[in-house]
Amino acid sequence: MANVIPLTSPEAVDAARVGPKAANLAVLGRAGLPIPDGHCVSAEAYRLQLASLGLEQTAREVFTADDAIARRSALL
Repeated sequence: MANVIPLTSPEAVDAARVGPKAANLAVLGRAGLPIPDGHCVSAEAYRLQLASLGLEQTAREVFTADDAIARRSALL
């Protein structure tokens, strides 16, 4: 499974795989509207990068409901 996906690829419309912004661009392109040439990175690629850098716990803290912890973690 590819982690870098062209916006023109049918797989790029899957928001669960590439995120909503990229998926929306892909849908617009498939509808015949002009979109920029480009690629999107899969959510799996993001998770692999976090794991390889040892940042999984920091990412969880940044996305916590507690704003103070999130801000502190984002500054690390």
